[in-house]
Amino acid sequence: MKKQILVLCITTLMSGVSLAQGNGFYLGGNVGQTDFDECADGFSCDEKDTGWKLYGGYQLNQNIGIEAGYYNFGETTGKNRFGKYSVEAEGLGVALTGTLPLNNQFSLTSKIGAMRWDADGHYRGRFTSASDDETGTDLFYGVGAKFALAPNMDIVAEWERIDDVSDVDHVDFISAGVQLKF
Repeated sequence: MKKQILVLCITTLMSGVSLAQGNGFYLGGNVGQTDFDECADGFSCDEKDTGWKLYGGYQLNQNIGIEAGYYNFGETTGKNRFGKYSVEAEGLGVALTGTLPLNNQFSLTSKIGAMRWDADGHYRGRFTSASDDETGTDLFYGVGAKFALAPNMDIVAEWERIDDVSDVDHVDFISAGVQLKF
């Protein structure tokens, strides 16, 4: 399934190149809140943390683009009377992006792609401790909006989800940031 999604994204990207002249490169950075859908049974948990991302992309035409970025999702923690655990996660993502301009300044956005993630888990109990480092590649997707402050600067707000990070069902990332166009 993941390979089929990747092939679909690449095919769409290749067909998008010929649709229209590209609108150019962009770089951006966002900060926001992550929400890990994870709490081990019998633990009280803090599933939210501050996350951030740095990304760049190329707008192939008014509606289609490609984007790649580094994501730092922060960590989730849990504790009970026997010990505590933490899981930190980060990833590199590549996505096909869609843009729907509503007027000259405001656009709705979407994305779908694949993310290579790394999750570091640590447990410390009364008598034992353990660590685990897992990696994987999974689907991620999102929706958002952007507002043009100037011809080369947008303010962006996004919701993104990555499925199946380690033992976590999904991680949600709600963020806002600035995008500079070249």
